Amino acid sequence: MDNDLLQNDRSYEQTINMLHGRLTIIENPSNQSKYNFDDLTGFANRENNNRSFLFASKVLGKYIPASPKIIRDVAHELVQKTYKATSTKSCNTLFVGFAETATNLSHLFFEEYLKHGYYNSVIQDEQEFLFIHTTRYELQHKKLIEFREEHSHAPQHILYWHESMQNLNPETLMLIDDEFTTGKTCLNFIESLLNTIVGNKIKTINLICLTNWMSEENKEKFYQNQKLLDLGIKVNFISLFNGECSFDTNTMIPKFDIHKFSGNHKAKDDIIQMQYINPRLGVYYKNTNSIKKHVYLDYQNDLGDIFQKYNFYQLKDEIVQKISNHNKNKKILILGSNEFMHIPFLFAEFLKSHLVNYELQKDCKVDIVYQATGRSPLLLGNDIKEKVCFKDNYDDNMNNYLYNCKPEDYDYIMLFSETNSSQNKHFEVLNHWHNLKIVNLNNHV
Repeated sequence: MDNDLLQNDRSYEQTINMLHGRLTIIENPSNQSKYNFDDLTGFANRENNNRSFLFASKVLGKYIPASPKIIRDVAHELVQKTYKATSTKSCNTLFVGFAETATNLSHLFFEEYLKHGYYNSVIQDEQEFLFIHTTRYELQHKKLIEFREEHSHAPQHILYWHESMQNLNPETLMLIDDEFTTGKTCLNFIESLLNTIVGNKIKTINLICLTNWMSEENKEKFYQNQKLLDLGIKVNFISLFNGECSFDTNTMIPKFDIHKFSGNHKAKDDIIQMQYINPRLGVYYKNTNSIKKHVYLDYQNDLGDIFQKYNFYQLKDEIVQKISNHNKNKKILILGSNEFMHIPFLFAEFLKSHLVNYELQKDCKVDIVYQATGRSPLLLGNDIKEKVCFKDNYDDNMNNYLYNCKPEDYDYIMLFSETNSSQNKHFEVLNHWHNLKIVNLNNHV
């Protein structure tokens, strides 16, 4: 990796040698975050002819395992930046996360936004908040819009209808993803949303991500978009890192078949049976003027219900029993699967907080890390050191992957699935890991 420091403040240029070319990145000197660029992201190579490189986040727990504390913290910092950069005027707000990589990040952003509003007395008046993330899975449920992520291995996105949308009339849209490269997917989404009943009153759009690589030219496509101008909609870009990138191909890229990752488009209701919380269909809260009925307190009550309904205490006891045979430091991996990332993440946080007494009693340290499987096809190289391939657990007969994971590095691994137990056979090679347990959460509700 070449590293040429530029003259103005923290701005620098890096050139990264990839499998099929050279990726050049330039940092904007205005970046202000406690996380440096190297803390936030690594680099990976896609099996994709539309875009052969990927910014592999180090703080999402998708391609690279990460600490739950850090994952929560980056969401919190994004919320702080959002409050500082935008108006705090009370209004109904729609939060949308992009599948698959940002399903957990966007949900955490939603939680931290409500929490920040509570502790800083920002959210006071009657307001409504709806969080929902896009999905690639068909369900027997009313759709609001479909749109395309054109460079992706799985380009089609669905945003489902939530009953609150009938009268929500959000004035603010929070659109959350892990990174923006050109912004084209965001613009496709926004233009589709503004043609629906949900887009009638939107006046502010906040585009929020960890790393923003959009050029000034691409940002101008939002600022000068005629529809946004006609509707008087203001667009804000908020990120922990802001820069620009370019990719120069230096070799012939093989022809990859990306159509095999689009699924069979059959309804998945029979195998996805999450009855208590399903962010694909929306998570809704309404605040009132009474501080005792504050929306964040409602969320905390729901969080306690999640712990109970999904047997978090019992699962914690199972893990303690498994690791109690030796008084030595332990390392535990909690895995989500595909878009199903948030509930497993909450368990990773729960487990860490409830093992404090165990650590004191045993005079040891238990390291909890979090990650999720996914459908994104990456090649070994750069920051992708390990790759496990197996069939998906949604009956789409497509490959899924787990990256940078060696089972021998962990004392115990717990994989959470939202599909029913009959689908566990698809995890194939993972089923042979002696230290792994699969938990089908739909069987616990």
